[in-house]
Amino acid sequence: MEHKNISINTNWAIVLFLSILCGCSSARQPNHQMSKDEIIDHYLELCSSKKSICRSQSEYSYQYVDTVHYYEFYNDSMYVEHEYSQLSLLKISYIPPDWPYYYETLPPFVIEKHGVLFLTYQVDWGPGHRDVEEILRSRRRYVSTDSFEYFMLNYTVNDDAKATYIFFTKDNPLRHKTLRSNMMYLYVEPPNFKGVNCKTRMVKAKSSIDLPHYK
Repeated sequence: MEHKNISINTNWAIVLFLSILCGCSSARQPNHQMSKDEIIDHYLELCSSKKSICRSQSEYSYQYVDTVHYYEFYNDSMYVEHEYSQLSLLKISYIPPDWPYYYETLPPFVIEKHGVLFLTYQVDWGPGHRDVEEILRSRRRYVSTDSFEYFMLNYTVNDDAKATYIFFTKDNPLRHKTLRSNMMYLYVEPPNFKGVNCKTRMVKAKSSIDLPHYK
């Protein structure tokens, strides 16, 4: 009988040890299940809290790219396409303070964090977004139907503005690397990530805006 108790106790000890081991293993594995909106919110929060990226009372546009593509010009309208199916990207570009907003081209919504305004990259922009118009007017932004004339008279290019590219892995959206640039490029070569590879192919296009993944 005593031998049986020792055997039972040993079995319970093994079960307890395995449970603790599995628990520790699970604790080391972060939860990577994040929706697109959660990913965007996380990185906008990160950028807006850094003065080196965003300045208070500034405006930025952002664009989410599900799969990263990078192109290099080859010759005779041929490009080398690099597809990084394991990477996604969030582009954040500075909007100059004299950039005009018009009633016909207002974004459907804005996100404000730490005094920084983030606007969606021109997707489904149009009239009727009264809340957005009020926010832009409160920031002394110009909203008018006379868009072209105002644009020609007032808009200037800000060479000091920087664009931010946040590359992150799909299996772990919190694993990221950031690139900064003085310009917003159509395609940017991503930094190296351990375990992330790319597929390379040749594609034919008249110009960069005719490439398959131009947005």
